[in-house]
Amino acid sequence: MNAQKRVSRHQRGDMLIEVLISILLFSMGMLGTVAMQATAMRNNSDAKYRVDASFLANALIGRMWTDDRTPASLQTKYGSTDGSGYTAWLAQVQAQLPGVTANPPTVLVTTVAGSSPPATSKSLVTTTVKWQAPGGAVVHRYVAVTNIK
Repeated sequence: MNAQKRVSRHQRGDMLIEVLISILLFSMGMLGTVAMQATAMRNNSDAKYRVDASFLANALIGRMWTDDRTPASLQTKYGSTDGSGYTAWLAQVQAQLPGVTANPPTVLVTTVAGSSPPATSKSLVTTTVKWQAPGGAVVHRYVAVTNIK
């Protein structure tokens, strides 16, 4: 009987160590879950901004297709930063994407060489939308290139 008491007296701290290790493992698992959730939310925001940029670029290209499609008209209205089409579109981009004021979008309209006569000439339109996520250091961009005839 004396030997049994001696063995149990030496094992008293084992249960405490097991509980502490269990708490440590559980805490590490919870921290991992929280970090994974934060990463998922950040990636979700990045995907939303990319979809918004894609939509805005394609909306501008759609407007160009329904407008006067001569290269000179496209250049005047959309290719310059003071064109009426560009300024209206810029307001939409600034309303939907963060960090656009510091990184304004660009619309480059160039006449495709060899296209004649002028009434049927083609324009190559390169639309670049830039944004910067709140608190982020990276400037993201979406580029859409199309021919307008």
